[in-house]
Amino acid sequence: DLINARASRTTHPKTLGLLENFLSLFRPENPIKILHPYLFKTKTDVVSILVDHGERDLISSSVSCSKTFQNTTQNSHCGQCSQCVDRRFAMYSTAVEDYDEQGIYGFDFLKDELEDGKTKTTLIDYVRLALKFSQLNQTSFQFELLDELVNLDDYIEGANENERLEKIYVLCHRHGEQIETALERMRSKHDRPFTQRPN
Repeated sequence: DLINARASRTTHPKTLGLLENFLSLFRPENPIKILHPYLFKTKTDVVSILVDHGERDLISSSVSCSKTFQNTTQNSHCGQCSQCVDRRFAMYSTAVEDYDEQGIYGFDFLKDELEDGKTKTTLIDYVRLALKFSQLNQTSFQFELLDELVNLDDYIEGANENERLEKIYVLCHRHGEQIETALERMRSKHDRPFTQRPN
């Protein structure tokens, strides 16, 4: 199910590492280095940086959507792709959703009827993965995600393999906890016992 921007290939450490290698072929005397300052930050961490600097007003003008080519002039975000889902959860996790929900989404999964199968899958898989990250200890995390971790290891900076694996685990575990915080906030804000539920 990982297609297009869902796989975030554009910022994957291996992609950036291979691109560095390719570009450096043209100037071997001075190899190219691509910096990724947010590599070990979740979307919530990045939003928190804006909040910490008192720049909440920049949130509504930022764009995260992977389907901007499909959006109307009224909406800068589709609200259904994995990037939009990640953004919405990050806003709730940092309690700044009011700065984000100003009509920028073509679809609001918290209020609109969830009819599209792909959107349901995106939401369920997103929450399921966050739950998994929050529950796994470091040993089980490394065992279950061995293939993905092997694909990353050569492209992560760190003194040794254990240090690199721990960095990745801490990032994913923190993400899981942040999504749990977001879910609790969404539920407290939108779950009304006597409100009719969308399908």
